[in-house]
Amino acid sequence: MRKSIYVLAAGMFLLTGCTSHDFGEVTPTEKEKTTQEKINENVKNVFGVEFSPNQNWSMNKKGETTFNVNSSVKTVQVVAYSDYYDESGEKFTKMSTLTETEVNNRSSIKLGYNVPDGNNVRLYAAFTTDESYYQTKIEGNTVSFADVFKSGARTRGEQQYTINYSLPGGIDKTYTVSRSVESFASIRNWIPGEVLYELSDADYDNLKMSVPASEQYDADFVTAFWNVENSYFPNKQPNLQSVINSGLYNKEVYPLTNDNGGPVIVSPVYKHDSGSIYGDEIYNSDLYYYYFRADAISTLTEAQQVEYIKSLPKYKAIPFNKVFNENTDTEDNKLNKNASYALLYFGDIVKPTAETKGSYIFPAGYHIGFMVRAKTDFEQDKKQGEVYGDGRLNDKINSWKNFASSKLGSSDPRVAWVTINGRDFLSWETGTDSDFNDILIEVQGVQVPPYTPRFPQVYTYCFEDRDLGDYDLNDVVITATRINATTLEYTLAACGAHDELYINGVKEWKDKEVHAMFGKAQTDFINTDPKQSYIDPTTIPGLVVSIPVPETFVIGDESDDIPDPTIFNKTMNWNVAIAKEGQDPHAILVPGDFLYPIEKQCVRFAYEGFNEWGQFIIANSWFDKPVAGKVYTKKPKKN
Repeated sequence: MRKSIYVLAAGMFLLTGCTSHDFGEVTPTEKEKTTQEKINENVKNVFGVEFSPNQNWSMNKKGETTFNVNSSVKTVQVVAYSDYYDESGEKFTKMSTLTETEVNNRSSIKLGYNVPDGNNVRLYAAFTTDESYYQTKIEGNTVSFADVFKSGARTRGEQQYTINYSLPGGIDKTYTVSRSVESFASIRNWIPGEVLYELSDADYDNLKMSVPASEQYDADFVTAFWNVENSYFPNKQPNLQSVINSGLYNKEVYPLTNDNGGPVIVSPVYKHDSGSIYGDEIYNSDLYYYYFRADAISTLTEAQQVEYIKSLPKYKAIPFNKVFNENTDTEDNKLNKNASYALLYFGDIVKPTAETKGSYIFPAGYHIGFMVRAKTDFEQDKKQGEVYGDGRLNDKINSWKNFASSKLGSSDPRVAWVTINGRDFLSWETGTDSDFNDILIEVQGVQVPPYTPRFPQVYTYCFEDRDLGDYDLNDVVITATRINATTLEYTLAACGAHDELYINGVKEWKDKEVHAMFGKAQTDFINTDPKQSYIDPTTIPGLVVSIPVPETFVIGDESDDIPDPTIFNKTMNWNVAIAKEGQDPHAILVPGDFLYPIEKQCVRFAYEGFNEWGQFIIANSWFDKPVAGKVYTKKPKKN
């Protein structure tokens, strides 16, 4: 049961709108004059409306799901997807891990959680196995791992692609290297003498395979894929850190051919190049690949590895103009698997010749790497060059003319792996904005290590420190993050007050004044005034604390052992706890890493849907729609 204590003693100053704090001396006589009626009058004056007496200020719905799994499942998650908006009003997808647990040989697991009342919330069960990462919708109180496979998911070990595809000319068909071209790296003297190898145009026509019905994506898979892809790599965002955090790029993950060998099949399924506006950049480009035995670099230093990989022959796999259409902007942003190619194995030849033959079958235990050769004639050499998944091979191109505007470092990758429901995709950054979603290519016939996407659900505690407040809700800001099934992390994020403040309910912060914890004076604003420098709480010892919680714990559903944080304003002799039904919103718990209002901006103006929500108790997702210039945006967003 939530324990809220309001000590009705405070200074007597009546606000007629969202104005600056009055930090004058308060005498005991003045404190005695504050009544609940005056607080209610202040709320009406500040917000301009009367809130519903039945408003409980909750932005969450409780849920509980039972998961039935088999021995292959290692972890189970409850994942929520919702829409959110930046200050310009552009919509993005947000993935939040509501809860997660290790299976530990259990066959049935029951988990409770809070679901944010966000925009267009979609709830998924997620499972990680030794082979892949899977998601399926939660539709009811029970989900079985078997439900995933009803929507076209597969187990890599089944090797279905070797059966479904009809390889042109049959499994024994061979092809011969037809020609070589000088690389841009050689032309620019980065790798003198480097050449790239191609088949004939007729061979690329012959190699093109139609996609069998069993390989197509159904609607459920497309939805699940875009949920993950857009969460990791939203458009127009610098997404390099997401790539690095995942560890799923070539320097860390060179995929292996399967244990029994077999074909490796690649399918371009998406492009985003704005078509004719930028000279059909992807249409005019090509996909290349290279390969090497798994033991070939195991004893080499990193510098030696790079030189070895640079020396390997690079073979053209796909001319994108055989798959995509010229001047067709409508192809952008659509997942469509309409053609596939099998990579060819040419043996371990250092310098292929016109006599070098390639076959469909790759031996087991080979690493495969990928490169895109950008050949557009738009701005010519400014946009021409070879970009690699292994960032160590991008040491020159990332600082070359137009490519440099991506702000990728000299060893940063240009591709990441995205794995979902037994399928593996290359997600490319071939241009200048580092969003890593220019080209998507499914790759089959390789082993990519599974991963578990983690976007922990963040909640933000926002406190108003005075009884007659201005309700910018930034006087104390604390974020709470469920790091894993048994760990809760609190971060003291901001302080927009000049009173002497203390936090109760978090034992590590007991008897510590809030300003002092930042190393600041009581007269300082901390991370609430955009004109001042941002202070990263993670760099100050003690501002981030971890608390053990039971697996059944739900943020915002406090217990005697794990209470919600509350604030004690010693200056005003005033306690503030999360608002309950019928109270004013002196403190609220907001889903997400909330963009709280800046100084002198009442929450009603920073979020125009707040008053409607307070009056009519409707889930209008007000907290995901900030008003530009009225919220604090300097902080790095967790979610």
